[in-house]
Amino acid sequence: MGSRGRVLRRVASVLASSALVAGANAQAATAIRDQPAGSEARPTPITTPGGLIPGEVLPATTCIGVCIVKDTSRRSCTGYSSQLTPPATIRVLVHIPTIQVLTVPFETYVENVLPDEWVPSWDGDALKAGAVAVKSYAWYWVTHYGGYLNTSANCFDVTDDTSFPMYRANSASPRTTTAVQQSWPVVAREGGQVLQASYRADLNSPAEGCGVGATGATLSQYGTQNCVQANTGNKYNVILQKY
Repeated sequence: MGSRGRVLRRVASVLASSALVAGANAQAATAIRDQPAGSEARPTPITTPGGLIPGEVLPATTCIGVCIVKDTSRRSCTGYSSQLTPPATIRVLVHIPTIQVLTVPFETYVENVLPDEWVPSWDGDALKAGAVAVKSYAWYWVTHYGGYLNTSANCFDVTDDTSFPMYRANSASPRTTTAVQQSWPVVAREGGQVLQASYRADLNSPAEGCGVGATGATLSQYGTQNCVQANTGNKYNVILQKY
C-alpha cells in the first residue's frame, strides 16, 4: 500500500474514534438531563464546608475579633502554671466600655464575679462555696488558654460574659467580698491539679434538696443555699463535698 493509502486509513481511524467519544459524551449528557431534579450524582467530598478535612479543627489564625479557644492542651496565655499559689493577676476580655483585654488583680476579679453569679443576700456559707467555685474555675483558666483578641499576642484567660463567669467591674458587695476573703485559702483540686469547678443555677430545679443530682462535676448555685437552709450544719466545705 502506498504512503497516501496509509495516511488516509490513519485519518479514518482517528475520525472513527472521535465519533465514538463524542457519542458517549452526548449519551452521558442526555442521561444527566433526564435524571430527576436533586438526584444528580455528586462526588464524595473529602472536605467539609470551609475546606476542612472531616474532624479537623478550624485553625485559630483564621479568627478575627474575639476568638474564644478554650484550649486545655496548649501553654497558658501568660505562661502561668502553678497549682499551689494563686495567680497574682488574670487577663480578662471585657466588652464595656470598649472590647479590650485587661489585666485584673486575681482576688479583685473573684470579688467582682461572685455577686454576679450568686445572690448576695444568701447565707454566708452558700456564698463561700460559690467563692471557692469561682476562684477555682478562674485559676484553672489562668493555667490554660482562653483565647485572644484579633491576634494571639493579645491573649486572654477569660471573658466577662457567659462564655466564662460573669464579671462586672466594681460590682463587688460587702457580703460577697467577705465570703471571698474568708474562703481564700481554699481551692478545689483533684490529683493535685486545680479543678475547673463548673456550676449552674440548679441541677434539677431551684427547690432541689442539698446535693440532689450531684455528679461530682458541677455545683448547684441554688443547691448551695438549700444546703444551708436544710439546717444540718452544712458549712461551705461540707457543701462543696456534697457536689
